[in-house]
Amino acid sequence: FGCVIAITGTTDIVSDGRKTVFIRNGDKMFSSITGTGCMCTSLIGTFCAVCGNYLTAASAGILALCIAGEKAIENLMGTEFGSGSFRTFLIDSVFNLQKKDFLERGKIDVSL
Repeated sequence: FGCVIAITGTTDIVSDGRKTVFIRNGDKMFSSITGTGCMCTSLIGTFCAVCGNYLTAASAGILALCIAGEKAIENLMGTEFGSGSFRTFLIDSVFNLQKKDFLERGKIDVSL
């Protein structure tokens, strides 16, 4: 049926039944705020709209949020911050993502 499944956690897993993608980016701070699943789903949908390969699109959407989360934490280091600040910096980090962020920071393994 051309379906793709995604499971998020310490290691995010995306599969189309033939290939499986393991994403090892992100931060534990995701679990302290609500809405990250909705953000992730929105990013996956955005990538699906511009990419015909749904495995790639789902993986890219998850990776985008995970890398943005890492960048948000880096920007908050050395300051007193809480979950509200993290959410704001996360949204800003998604907005500011560049191609090089995916290439330089992506921790992805693919199993055939």
